[in-house]
Parts: sequence; C-alpha cells; structure tokens
Amino acid sequence: MPADRQLYHRDNSSFSTAGLLTLIVGCLAGGSLVVIADADLRWLIVISLVAVFICLILAVPSREKFAWMSLVLSLQLLDPAVRLFYGGPRRDGLMFTLAFLIGLCVLFMYAVSGKFSRNYPFQWGGALKWPIVLLFATSAASLLHSHEKFIGVGTMLVQVELYVLYLIALNCVRSEEDLRTTLKWLFVTLGIQSIIYYVECIYGIYYISPLGQIITAQESELKRPGGTISHNPFGFANFILLIMLILIAEFLPARAHGAAPRWYKGILIGMGVIALILTLSRSAWISFLVGGAWLVIIAYRRRILAYQKILYIAIVAGVAAFVAAPLIVLRLQSSPLQRSYDERFALMQMAINVIIHNPIFGVGPGAYEVSYKNYLTADLADKWLWTVHNHYLLRTAETGIPGGLAWILLIVMGIVQALRLSKSRRLPIRTLAIGCGAGIVAVAQQMYWDMWTHVVAQELFWFLLGLMGAAEVIDRRARQAEMLATQRVQAADISSGR
Repeated sequence: MPADRQLYHRDNSSFSTAGLLTLIVGCLAGGSLVVIADADLRWLIVISLVAVFICLILAVPSREKFAWMSLVLSLQLLDPAVRLFYGGPRRDGLMFTLAFLIGLCVLFMYAVSGKFSRNYPFQWGGALKWPIVLLFATSAASLLHSHEKFIGVGTMLVQVELYVLYLIALNCVRSEEDLRTTLKWLFVTLGIQSIIYYVECIYGIYYISPLGQIITAQESELKRPGGTISHNPFGFANFILLIMLILIAEFLPARAHGAAPRWYKGILIGMGVIALILTLSRSAWISFLVGGAWLVIIAYRRRILAYQKILYIAIVAGVAAFVAAPLIVLRLQSSPLQRSYDERFALMQMAINVIIHNPIFGVGPGAYEVSYKNYLTADLADKWLWTVHNHYLLRTAETGIPGGLAWILLIVMGIVQALRLSKSRRLPIRTLAIGCGAGIVAVAQQMYWDMWTHVVAQELFWFLLGLMGAAEVIDRRARQAEMLATQRVQAADISSGR
C-alpha cells in the first residue's frame, strides 16, 4: 500500500475508533441520566459535564492538551461539585470537586498511554514529601481520637483531593512548553475572574455558580463578591493573589531585543489589581504588598528587575485606589481596624483555649466549628462567636501542635524550594519560582488573618506547589543534558587531538 494510502488508512481508523467510543460513552451517559432522573440537579449537571468532557477527549485531535486546558480552567470553579450525605448542622458532606474529577481523567490518560515509564517515574512527593507525610499522619491520628468521625472523614477527603492535584502537576508537567501552556491558561483564568468580579460588583451579586445559583447582596450592604471561587471576597483574593504574583514575576524582567511585547500581561495585572482593590479586604491588600515586596527583592537579587515596570504597576494600583476611595472609606467606617482586630483577637483566644485542652491530637479534622464553644470562658462567651480567623491556630486546634508544626514546615520548605529554584539559568523557571515564592509568602501572611478554608484557593495553592516541583525536575534534567553534551564535545576534542 502506498505511503499516503497508509497514512489515510491510519487516520480514518483512528477517527472511526474515536467516533465509536464517543457514541458508546454518549449512550451510557444518556442512560445514566435517565436512571437518576429523580436525583439532585447537582448530580445531573456534574454527570453531564463529565460525560461531555469524556466525549470531547475522545473526539478532539489533541486529547492531552484539551484535557490539561480543561483541568486548569476548572480550578476556578467552586461548583459544580458533588456532595454525598450533605445536610444538617454536622453534615457538610463528602465533596468531590470538578477539578479533582477532571484531574483523575488526566492521570488515567497519562497512565494508560505509558507516560509513566522508567525515564519518567511517577513521583509521590517530590521535595515536599516529608511535610506532606506529616500532614496526613497528624490528620489521621487526630481523626482516630476525634468524636466527629464523619466530619473528619470529609475533611480528610478534601486533603486527599488537594494532594492528587499536587501529584498531577508534579508528574504531568514535563517541559518548559508544558509550563508555559499551564501558566497561559492560569492567566486566562485571572482575566475571566476579574471580569466576573466587575459584573458582580455592578449588579450586587455575591456569588455566581454554573449550576444556576445566584446570591445577591442587600441594598444596604457593601458589594464584596467572591467570583465563581467563593461566597466571600477572601477566597477570591487568596485565589487571584497566587496567579497575579506569578504574572508580575513574568512581567518584571526587561524585554529582550526583538522579543514580542508583553502588553497583554500588563493589562491582566491591571485587571487583577482593580479586582483585588474591589474586594475591600485589608488583609488581602497587605498580603499583596508583602508578596510584592518579596518578589521585588528576589527579582533584584537575581538581576531580572526592570524598575520602570514596578512604576507602571504602582501607578495602576494608585489610580484604581483613588477611584475606589469612596468604597474604601465606607469599608473603613463600617468596620474600623481596631474593632476588626479585637474581634479576631477574641477568636484567637478561643482557639488557644481549645489547643490548651487538646495539645496533642486536637479536636479532630474539621471539627473545630462544632467543638470550640465547649471551651469558652466567661469573658469570651459574649464575644463574636465564629471559626477562628487564623489558619495556623485552626489547624493546630483541629490536629494538635504536631499538625500545626507540620503545616508550618510545608510553608517553610515551599519557600526554600522557591528560593533554590529561583537561581535557575532558565528564565521561565526562574520567574515561576520567584512568583510562586512570593505567592507562598503572601498567603502565609493571609493565613494569619483568615480561616483559609476556601477549597478553590487551596486547590490552586497545592497545584502550584506541584508545578514548582515539576519545574525543578525539568531544570535538573536540562542541566544534566547540558553536562552530557559538554562532556561529549570535550571527548570529541580530545579524540581529534585538539
């Protein structure tokens, strides 16, 4: 058979197989929907989305690229998510997020295609394996001693899903091109969420869900939305901060002669800065300044800092803050700094009481909300009662002092890894490390003022940790290849008598 006929035959056979599989999956999905027609709408929508996703995977020419794009874009969605056994004061359910479900599909595709081989062995932890092991060990020990087993199982399930997203980024990103593609779609996500946030602010909407749920604000309330990420501005701010700081790290270096302009990155940074100001979250503003200061210092030490670009960002932030000044003043008047601090200080005292009574195992993963009132003292009983707005204390109260230390160890080792990787000779990897390091520092500061239990922001945080681990592997492989190439050249020179 001629070569062109063989090529046609292979393509046609591949198309027929993909078409047949798509038809089978579509029929199975339709039958499943008929069977569960009386089920909750959430189930119908999620099953439909997963079925459509599988059909598209089977039909599109580049399945892996489409799957990866879908995974990155799904990181911005709180819903749709499946919750089993949901309802009641102590039943938040067992949650399966869309990003986790798509991530499992991506892992399955890589596994069946033989991508995990001797040359690319599957990594279970990377440079952060020991703090991850300690996090799971302390959570499991706490669960065994908890009186709220169901809540603990649900919280542990979320930890497993976050870890799976970390593994996906760590093992499926294998080249600088993969890094660029991933960051491109994260930057698209920043633009999408900024636009959604503007719309929510204009129309007084707290939260928009793809499931059709829209939560609106009262006329007298400040408009502080959460995008499609959270029901409040804190989750939204924690999410966009991580992407913005990576984008700024890529924007700061001077443009090489003849390189394409990066004006679109400046526009996206401006959009993100405006959205961050509109959250009216003082802790988020401080986190942005802290992370930005870290970024500038490390970029300066790595000699990739273009000073005029810092000025551009400062001008945009200043103009946006000036325009939003009436809202900022109203926010400060409605919630003075001293009152906010006093409320949070009282919440911290409540958490410290819980830790004092449960120093080793805590009250159990996720069980703080239903347990902390048992440890109130007379002077705290009439204060604002809520979950402590400090993730370090929350983690320690739920999993004991060992669990709190394990979380701090993860943060410290993540920063150390970012600093180590920021010395790479490859600019894309260097800027990623600088941005990720700034993001870790920013959210570490944010965790002192916030519960930081927003699942979508946590998913992105763990995904970026995995991405940084993958970048380290890419950098190490590239250095090894360069070393081998140099050795071959030297050997050739010696053999030729030069």
